[in-house]
Amino acid sequence: MKSICLNENEITEITGLTRKTAQTRWFRREGIIVRLKADGSPLVSRSHFLSAMGCESEMKLSLVQEPDFSTL
Repeated sequence: MKSICLNENEITEITGLTRKTAQTRWFRREGIIVRLKADGSPLVSRSHFLSAMGCESEMKLSLVQEPDFSTL
C-alpha cells in the first residue's frame, strides 16, 4: 500500500526540482496544498495531489464493481 503522503522521490520526480523551497513553491503555484515537515521539506497528501491532477474520477472508477451479467 502506498503512503498517505508523497515521498521525497515522488516529489522530486513530479516537480523536477531538488531544493525543498523550490518544490514547495512549485506545488503552491499549481494550487496544491503543501504543509512543511520539521526539516522544511514539503508534505503533500497523495489523495489531494491525485485529485488536483484530475485523477479522482479514475480512482473512483477503479473502486466501482460491475454487476455479474453472466448470470442473466
